Amino acid sequence: MNALIKDCLKLVLITLVAGLALGFVYNVTHEPIIKQQDKAQQAAYKAVFPDADEFTDLEGFSPEEASKVFASNENPVEDHEGDTMNNVIVAKKGGEEIGYIFDITTHKGYGGDIRMTVESLPTGQ
Repeated sequence: MNALIKDCLKLVLITLVAGLALGFVYNVTHEPIIKQQDKAQQAAYKAVFPDADEFTDLEGFSPEEASKVFASNENPVEDHEGDTMNNVIVAKKGGEEIGYIFDITTHKGYGGDIRMTVESLPTGQ
């Protein structure tokens, strides 16, 4: 019985040390990972609108409002019924809006949801 308790305490100690090490590594790597993801996202936005010098979230974002903006602009996606608007990014050049970038999740994928980023120009551009 004494050996069983010793083995149990060893396993608890190993689990505790492994958990603490994992938590430490997470805390050290979390911020750099977020910064790299933001940097990659900004590069993707810049690829869509190379002339833009600023990308900001649409003020007062709501999925309903985003759908209205999406429908009122010239965009390459015709059927977006049932899709989820995750975010709208406004591309600006010199403080003037030159287009929108829509982050959309469509639920029409064969193997699950598909997340896509769609660029849209204001009507008339």
